[in-house]
Amino acid sequence: MILRDLLRDYVSINILKLLYDKELEKNTIYSIKLKELYKIFPKFQNIEKSIDILKYFKLIDEDFSKNDKIIVISGKGKHFIDIFDKLVQLTDFENDLENKKSPKSFQIKYDLNPKEKKIMVLVYKLSKETGNNKVLFDDLIREMYPKNNVNLTELEKEIGQLEELNLMDKTHIKNKKFLELTPTGERTIRVQHSQRYTFEVALSIVLSREQVLLGSL
Repeated sequence: MILRDLLRDYVSINILKLLYDKELEKNTIYSIKLKELYKIFPKFQNIEKSIDILKYFKLIDEDFSKNDKIIVISGKGKHFIDIFDKLVQLTDFENDLENKKSPKSFQIKYDLNPKEKKIMVLVYKLSKETGNNKVLFDDLIREMYPKNNVNLTELEKEIGQLEELNLMDKTHIKNKKFLELTPTGERTIRVQHSQRYTFEVALSIVLSREQVLLGSL
Protein backbone atom coordinates (compact mmCIF):
# COMPACT_ATOMS: atom_id res chain seq x y z
CA MET A 1 0.00 0.00 0.00
CA ILE A 2 1.32 3.46 -0.91
CA LEU A 3 0.49 7.10 -0.23
CA ARG A 4 -1.60 7.38 -3.37
CA ASP A 5 -3.97 4.71 -2.04
CA LEU A 6 -4.59 6.92 0.97
CA LEU A 7 -4.99 10.18 -0.95
CA ARG A 8 -7.43 8.55 -3.38
CA ASP A 9 -9.57 7.24 -0.53
CA TYR A 10 -11.62 10.30 0.35
CA VAL A 11 -13.37 8.35 3.12
CA SER A 12 -10.07 7.87 4.98
CA ILE A 13 -9.19 11.56 4.66
CA ASN A 14 -12.63 12.63 5.89
CA ILE A 15 -12.48 10.30 8.89
CA LEU A 16 -9.03 11.54 9.83
CA LYS A 17 -10.10 15.16 9.39
CA LEU A 18 -13.13 14.57 11.63
CA LEU A 19 -10.95 13.12 14.40
CA TYR A 20 -8.47 15.96 14.06
CA ASP A 21 -11.10 18.72 14.12
CA LYS A 22 -12.95 17.18 17.08
CA GLU A 23 -9.77 17.08 19.16
CA LEU A 24 -9.08 20.73 18.37
CA GLU A 25 -12.66 21.67 19.20
CA LYS A 26 -12.77 19.77 22.50
CA ASN A 27 -9.11 20.38 23.38
CA THR A 28 -8.82 16.80 24.60
CA ILE A 29 -8.37 13.28 23.22
CA TYR A 30 -11.38 12.41 21.08
CA SER A 31 -12.47 8.85 20.34
CA ILE A 32 -15.36 7.53 18.31
CA LYS A 33 -17.00 4.14 17.81
CA LEU A 34 -17.17 2.58 14.38
CA LYS A 35 -20.97 2.47 14.40
CA GLU A 36 -21.02 6.22 15.11
CA LEU A 37 -18.88 6.84 12.04
CA TYR A 38 -21.51 5.11 9.93
CA LYS A 39 -24.11 7.49 11.37
CA ILE A 40 -21.97 10.56 10.67
CA PHE A 41 -21.09 9.40 7.15
CA PRO A 42 -24.18 7.45 5.98
CA LYS A 43 -23.23 7.74 2.30
CA PHE A 44 -19.74 6.31 2.78
CA GLN A 45 -19.38 2.71 1.72
CA ASN A 46 -17.01 0.23 3.37
CA ILE A 47 -15.77 2.49 6.14
CA GLU A 48 -13.91 -0.45 7.69
CA LYS A 49 -11.68 -0.67 4.61
CA SER A 50 -10.76 2.99 5.09
CA ILE A 51 -10.07 2.32 8.77
CA ASP A 52 -7.66 -0.44 7.72
CA ILE A 53 -5.86 2.01 5.42
CA LEU A 54 -5.47 4.52 8.24
CA LYS A 55 -4.22 1.76 10.56
CA TYR A 56 -1.70 0.64 7.95
CA PHE A 57 -0.18 4.12 7.83
CA LYS A 58 -0.40 4.34 11.65
CA LEU A 59 -2.52 7.48 11.42
CA ILE A 60 -5.05 6.16 13.95
CA ASP A 61 -5.06 3.93 17.01
CA GLU A 62 -7.76 1.32 17.52
CA ASP A 63 -9.28 -0.38 20.54
CA PHE A 64 -12.31 -2.58 21.16
CA SER A 65 -15.27 -2.14 23.52
CA LYS A 66 -18.48 -4.18 23.66
CA ASN A 67 -18.05 -5.71 20.21
CA ASP A 68 -17.30 -2.38 18.57
CA LYS A 69 -14.13 -0.65 17.44
CA ILE A 70 -13.05 2.60 19.06
CA ILE A 71 -10.99 4.93 16.86
CA VAL A 72 -8.65 7.75 17.93
CA ILE A 73 -6.25 9.80 15.84
CA SER A 74 -2.54 9.15 16.47
CA GLY A 75 0.22 11.73 16.77
CA LYS A 76 1.32 10.78 13.28
CA GLY A 77 -2.25 11.32 12.04
CA LYS A 78 -2.33 14.82 13.54
CA HIS A 79 0.94 15.68 11.83
CA PHE A 80 -0.40 14.31 8.54
CA ILE A 81 -3.59 16.40 8.64
CA ASP A 82 -1.72 19.50 9.78
CA ILE A 83 0.53 19.29 6.69
CA PHE A 84 -2.41 18.31 4.47
CA ASP A 85 -4.47 21.34 5.50
CA LYS A 86 -1.58 23.75 5.00
CA LEU A 87 -0.89 22.37 1.54
CA VAL A 88 -4.54 22.65 0.53
CA GLN A 89 -4.48 26.31 1.58
CA LEU A 90 -1.21 26.88 -0.28
CA THR A 91 -2.51 25.19 -3.42
CA ASP A 92 -5.73 27.23 -3.33
CA PHE A 93 -3.70 30.42 -2.92
CA GLU A 94 -1.42 29.53 -5.86
CA ASN A 95 -4.43 28.67 -8.00
CA ASP A 96 -5.97 32.05 -7.20
CA LEU A 97 -2.76 33.76 -8.28
CA GLU A 98 -2.69 31.75 -11.51
CA ASN A 99 -6.30 32.71 -12.29
CA LYS A 100 -5.50 36.41 -11.79
CA LYS A 101 -2.61 36.41 -14.24
CA SER A 102 -2.85 38.41 -17.42
CA PRO A 103 -4.20 36.42 -20.42
CA LYS A 104 -1.02 37.44 -22.23
CA SER A 105 1.23 35.59 -19.80
CA PHE A 106 2.52 32.20 -20.81
CA GLN A 107 4.59 29.41 -19.36
CA ILE A 108 6.97 26.91 -20.91
CA LYS A 109 5.94 23.34 -20.13
CA TYR A 110 8.51 20.56 -20.07
CA ASP A 111 7.61 17.03 -21.12
CA LEU A 112 9.68 15.22 -18.53
CA ASN A 113 9.91 11.45 -18.34
CA PRO A 114 9.20 9.62 -15.03
CA LYS A 115 12.90 9.27 -14.15
CA GLU A 116 13.56 12.98 -14.68
CA LYS A 117 10.56 13.87 -12.52
CA LYS A 118 11.74 11.48 -9.83
CA ILE A 119 15.21 13.03 -9.79
CA MET A 120 13.76 16.54 -9.42
CA VAL A 121 11.39 15.40 -6.67
CA LEU A 122 14.17 13.72 -4.70
CA VAL A 123 16.59 16.64 -5.06
CA TYR A 124 13.85 18.97 -3.81
CA LYS A 125 12.96 16.63 -0.93
CA LEU A 126 16.57 16.18 0.14
CA SER A 127 17.24 19.92 -0.03
CA LYS A 128 14.30 20.58 2.31
CA GLU A 129 15.35 17.84 4.71
CA THR A 130 18.95 19.09 4.94
CA GLY A 131 18.19 22.81 4.68
CA ASN A 132 20.75 23.09 1.88
CA ASN A 133 19.84 23.73 -1.75
CA LYS A 134 22.90 21.75 -2.84
CA VAL A 135 22.31 18.01 -2.57
CA LEU A 136 25.10 15.45 -2.53
CA PHE A 137 25.06 13.24 -5.60
CA ASP A 138 25.71 10.23 -3.35
CA ASP A 139 22.59 11.05 -1.30
CA LEU A 140 20.52 11.13 -4.47
CA ILE A 141 21.92 7.72 -5.47
CA ARG A 142 20.86 6.24 -2.13
CA GLU A 143 17.34 7.62 -2.56
CA MET A 144 17.07 6.60 -6.21
CA TYR A 145 18.39 3.08 -5.69
CA PRO A 146 17.55 1.97 -2.12
CA LYS A 147 18.20 -1.66 -3.08
CA ASN A 148 21.67 -0.85 -4.46
CA ASN A 149 20.75 -1.66 -8.08
CA VAL A 150 22.60 1.47 -9.16
CA ASN A 151 22.62 2.50 -12.82
CA LEU A 152 25.03 5.46 -12.89
CA THR A 153 25.09 5.71 -16.68
CA GLU A 154 21.32 6.15 -16.87
CA LEU A 155 21.28 8.54 -13.91
CA GLU A 156 24.03 10.74 -15.36
CA LYS A 157 22.17 10.85 -18.68
CA GLU A 158 18.91 11.96 -17.04
CA ILE A 159 20.70 14.64 -15.01
CA GLY A 160 22.45 15.87 -18.16
CA GLN A 161 19.09 16.29 -19.86
CA LEU A 162 17.79 18.28 -16.89
CA GLU A 163 20.89 20.49 -17.07
CA GLU A 164 20.30 21.12 -20.77
CA LEU A 165 16.74 22.21 -19.96
CA ASN A 166 18.12 24.60 -17.30
CA LEU A 167 16.16 22.75 -14.61
CA MET A 168 19.15 21.57 -12.60
CA ASP A 169 22.76 22.55 -11.92
CA LYS A 170 25.65 20.19 -11.17
CA THR A 171 28.73 21.44 -9.34
CA HIS A 172 31.91 19.94 -7.86
CA ILE A 173 33.19 21.00 -4.44
CA LYS A 174 36.28 19.32 -2.96
CA ASN A 175 35.95 16.25 -5.16
CA LYS A 176 32.27 15.88 -4.26
CA LYS A 177 29.44 16.25 -6.72
CA PHE A 178 26.38 18.34 -5.83
CA LEU A 179 23.01 18.85 -7.52
CA GLU A 180 20.71 21.85 -7.20
CA LEU A 181 17.38 22.76 -8.77
CA THR A 182 17.53 26.01 -10.71
CA PRO A 183 14.82 28.66 -10.13
CA THR A 184 13.28 27.41 -13.39
CA GLY A 185 13.36 23.86 -12.04
CA GLU A 186 11.58 24.78 -8.83
CA ARG A 187 9.03 26.86 -10.73
CA THR A 188 8.40 24.00 -13.16
CA ILE A 189 7.67 21.62 -10.31
CA ARG A 190 5.29 24.07 -8.63
CA VAL A 191 3.38 24.88 -11.81
CA GLN A 192 3.21 21.51 -13.54
CA HIS A 193 3.04 19.13 -10.61
CA SER A 194 2.01 21.36 -7.70
CA GLN A 195 -0.83 19.38 -6.13
CA ARG A 196 0.25 15.79 -6.70
CA TYR A 197 3.96 16.48 -6.33
CA THR A 198 3.72 18.76 -3.31
CA PHE A 199 1.43 16.44 -1.36
CA GLU A 200 3.63 13.40 -1.95
CA VAL A 201 6.89 15.13 -1.12
CA ALA A 202 5.65 16.93 1.99
CA LEU A 203 3.72 13.94 3.33
CA SER A 204 6.73 11.73 2.77
CA ILE A 205 8.13 13.47 5.84
CA VAL A 206 5.34 11.77 7.83
CA LEU A 207 5.26 8.45 5.98
CA SER A 208 8.07 6.18 4.87
CA ARG A 209 9.71 6.39 1.43
CA GLU A 210 8.36 2.95 0.48
CA GLN A 211 4.80 4.03 1.24
CA VAL A 212 5.10 7.19 -0.84
CA LEU A 213 6.51 5.46 -3.96
CA LEU A 214 7.86 8.57 -5.64
CA GLY A 215 9.01 6.47 -8.57
CA SER A 216 5.48 6.29 -9.97
CA LEU A 217 5.32 10.03 -10.67
